[in-house]
Amino acid sequence: MSDLKPCPFCGSKAELIDNEHMGHFSVVCKSCFCEIQGHQIHPKLDEIGTIRLWNTRADEWQPIETAPKDGTEILGLDQDAGEARVVFWDKRVKLDQHIGLLNVNRGACWVKSENYETFMPNTWQPLPAPPKGDE
Repeated sequence: MSDLKPCPFCGSKAELIDNEHMGHFSVVCKSCFCEIQGHQIHPKLDEIGTIRLWNTRADEWQPIETAPKDGTEILGLDQDAGEARVVFWDKRVKLDQHIGLLNVNRGACWVKSENYETFMPNTWQPLPAPPKGDE
């Protein structure tokens, strides 16, 4: 499967790159060289997931206020930082970090699935369905 949409920025053809030596996939525009590296979004994103992520367009993003807050993993985007991560809403209050001698507690918030750090997305979309069989 390599049905890549054109580059969302310049409209040129994109190419899937198998970074086998690094264990992840990337998609790169052949003209303006913008790139998405699947492992930066989620450490276990495979070829199909990376293609689906590249093919996602801005009009598919929804306001974060509409995201499920039941522990479901979603793809959250912090548009200001230009960073997207797989996140979920954590309702638990837990000790988060130490700042000097003070302990900082946080309430319910979005956290990254990969490392449980807080994340502040302002838009979201559902994760793509996992591949079935020979996809």
